[in-house]
Amino acid sequence: MAKQDQKTSKLSRIQDLGRYASSCGYCKSSGETSVSYGQWAHSLSVYDYQDLLNRGWRRSGNFLYRPEMERTCCPPYTIRLKVESFCASKEQNRVIRRMQRYLDGVYNGPFPSTRGGSGISAKQNSTEVNDLKSDSSSRMLCHDIARDQTSSVANSFETCNEVDIIREVLSDAVRDAFNSCHESGLLPADLEAPTITVRKVEPRMRKRMKTLADGQVVYSCNIAFLLSALLLKHREIDIVLKALQQDVHFAKQQVDSRNNHEVSSLRLAELLASRLQNEAEICGYKVEACNGHLNFLILDSDRVGIRNRGGKPRSELVNGDAACSGKVVKEKCNEVEEKSISSVLQRGLRPKRVLEIQMKRSAFDPEEFALFKRYQVAIHHDKPEHVKESSYVRFLVSSPLIFVPLESGTDFCGFGSFHQQYIIDGRLVAVGVVDILPTCLSSKYLFWDPDFAFLSLGKYSALREIEWVQSAHAVCPSLQYYYLGYYIHTCPKMRYKGAYRPSELLCPVKYQ
Repeated sequence: MAKQDQKTSKLSRIQDLGRYASSCGYCKSSGETSVSYGQWAHSLSVYDYQDLLNRGWRRSGNFLYRPEMERTCCPPYTIRLKVESFCASKEQNRVIRRMQRYLDGVYNGPFPSTRGGSGISAKQNSTEVNDLKSDSSSRMLCHDIARDQTSSVANSFETCNEVDIIREVLSDAVRDAFNSCHESGLLPADLEAPTITVRKVEPRMRKRMKTLADGQVVYSCNIAFLLSALLLKHREIDIVLKALQQDVHFAKQQVDSRNNHEVSSLRLAELLASRLQNEAEICGYKVEACNGHLNFLILDSDRVGIRNRGGKPRSELVNGDAACSGKVVKEKCNEVEEKSISSVLQRGLRPKRVLEIQMKRSAFDPEEFALFKRYQVAIHHDKPEHVKESSYVRFLVSSPLIFVPLESGTDFCGFGSFHQQYIIDGRLVAVGVVDILPTCLSSKYLFWDPDFAFLSLGKYSALREIEWVQSAHAVCPSLQYYYLGYYIHTCPKMRYKGAYRPSELLCPVKYQ
């Protein structure tokens, strides 16, 4: 437990800055509608800051601020969670399982052939990418030859094992697209993900399905209809529809000619398709939104120019005498099946990835700043020249909190400001900026590697911070709360905080 005599050893020194007004970053108001009260902290004891938190204050570097709830346009409420009562939702458990699968080496993200980094060594990553590209080319070759053969030959082409592999990869990709929309605030925080099913389209149905690109629909998913049905029962349906209308380009005549259920399913399908398309093709498939469905297409062979392993164009393989024989088709089928199974076994035998979580006192780290810059440019679309080291230090490194060291013989890090680093196989993938106070861990900010967005690191880090408080409670019994900052119900990007239950909102009148 931290030394209690530190409470009176150093005094807090604060300069009053008075009331100020500015434009609101939440509702994007044009005028100065955000009204707050400010102070500058030269030094601040963790005990005093704990009291300020419980009065609605927060800090940004050395600057302390508290919104004027009666005057500000978007009143923010301090939100906290008592960790001993925390109950993880299905989606939160899914995030934990996905990370464990990634660390075990059985899951490599939805787009392993196009991601820049995988968290493993360069040699392993290169081998994995080459294997997946070879698998992808083999699958596309298999599909296109089967397209020109009789139905009996086509059915023998794609094995059940390969179909299961492809469906699992596509389902994970759709799930990550849903999570991306969830985290960006386009969907309500308390909206649970429906069961995601990717089905294989029967060959006789493929020719009837219209597509924008030249190709045939091989797999399809109806998640947009399931989400639309859930949203129609949700209390925030109007807010969600408005957000979707702003995020997805839709012709006005299309919206006017359909009811809300049809419109929302169309918009949701286009939204998910756009998120999937941002990551290029998935296992050789192109994704399209069509009448509320997510369709996965194999493109026209003449356009994509895929070649077989022997180097001949696919058209030559299909039109040649040997390629047209059923014997050769079956041999190719067996070769693809054998390679698919071999690839799965190799992935299962790959060494496990190692995740390290290190709690360090707040200080400037060049590696952390490089990660922060990448995050700001990729996620918040800041220009690289605008992300300066001085503003980073002022915002996330500088702290007025007076450090209270741990007692000898304990693993507790003490009270103060810290950076919690998440490292996978030696690569820094995320940093959580936190304040550890006498009764709580206060989460201030998180930035992460865009290459690892598929791991939902924002949700995962929050769960690990909750777990940290639960573990620290055994050493320091006063630690029992997890503070998530401010909660604004009308701000879509903050709704995710309500998913950590049961949470409490601070009353701005009685401060309870």
